[in-house]
Amino acid sequence: MILGLLIIILILYGLVLFWVLHERLKNISFLIHKYHETLKKMEEKVALLLSLTEEGGNRKTSVGLEDSFCFDVFDNQKNETDSKGDK
Repeated sequence: MILGLLIIILILYGLVLFWVLHERLKNISFLIHKYHETLKKMEEKVALLLSLTEEGGNRKTSVGLEDSFCFDVFDNQKNETDSKGDK
């Protein structure tokens, strides 16, 4: 009888752990999907920015991405999200 109760408790505990893990994986999947969409939008904006710099100026040298766009904006956003996560 005690063995049966222990098995039932173990099965219920396993189901609860599976449910919690499943919910956490759904949250992670949602975050990955959201960041993927954000990354696509950002890539489109950077491509548009690069095409505008190529059209706007008649430069004879090739322009690298680092020369035409400042990545400090992304560092500031990262710092803001880190500070929000700490609260």
